[in-house]
Amino acid sequence: MDIELEHHLCYGDAGHKHFKEPQDTSTLVAIANGISAGVTRPLNWIHLPVPRDRSDEAYFTPLRELKLHPETELYLGLVHYTDGVEGAQRRIAAAQSVVQSFGVATECGLGRRPAATIPDLLRIHAAVAEAV
Repeated sequence: MDIELEHHLCYGDAGHKHFKEPQDTSTLVAIANGISAGVTRPLNWIHLPVPRDRSDEAYFTPLRELKLHPETELYLGLVHYTDGVEGAQRRIAAAQSVVQSFGVATECGLGRRPAATIPDLLRIHAAVAEAV
């Protein structure tokens, strides 16, 4: 049986706030490149967080140095409940100025969210997914 290998990079989350706000994606790129270079089996996808207030190209610029294997899909955690479709679209546009192929996700997953927010969060995903 084949088992997929995925990796989620994270800046920590205490009360929906990072323990450190990233300056840009350079640290994430360095870690992702290390993982990609070091794995001996296919890495199916890698997920990188995008803070809600980062819709500037400078945040995404280090992604130009991302060296993933062809089979590895990139997912950017740029969907946030608090600013919805409009915020996600701003972050998508900024990311697309640097990297062309990626999927969208929430910044930190769905597991620790209040259950009542999940339907709206999934609607945001659906609304912005076609743009990428």
